[in-house]
Amino acid sequence: MGILPDSTTPPTARISDDVWLFYGKWGIGKTTLGASMAPDPSQVLIVSTEAGCKGLNVHTQPCHTRQDFLAIIHALKTEKHNFRTVVIDTVNVLRDQYEIALCSEHGVADPGERNDRGLLWRILRRDWTQALKLLGSLDMCVVLLAHEKQIPVSVERGNKRVETGQVY
Repeated sequence: MGILPDSTTPPTARISDDVWLFYGKWGIGKTTLGASMAPDPSQVLIVSTEAGCKGLNVHTQPCHTRQDFLAIIHALKTEKHNFRTVVIDTVNVLRDQYEIALCSEHGVADPGERNDRGLLWRILRRDWTQALKLLGSLDMCVVLLAHEKQIPVSVERGNKRVETGQVY
């Protein structure tokens, strides 16, 4: 008998077994969608890295640093609460907070600033992966919200790069 499975894995009916990612332009309702992932709004905690949920009647916990985020995850794991869904609004900003903390710890403005053959980038990737694993370890529905990043398309025309007006 080999290591490959002989049968399919039965699907789960628990929404908390999944991690959801919704991304799009600013203001299209990602936070409202994330907040609706629980049948009862009182069971939703929005971890807010930016001001995006002022129009919703939900529990909101501000998160401005990596330490804030780790403290929130620790509280969700150890404190008694009724939250069944945690929404990270937005994961883009949270990832930037991880980069800022790492750079501050190493006395640089950018992980690529040091000539360390990408060591700080690897540390950042490992740190960020650990953060996502911590989220996934919660017995909750995890919703990640992200902003779409539009990058302008440009072409070379002679000696100049010219934006085409398109984005990808």
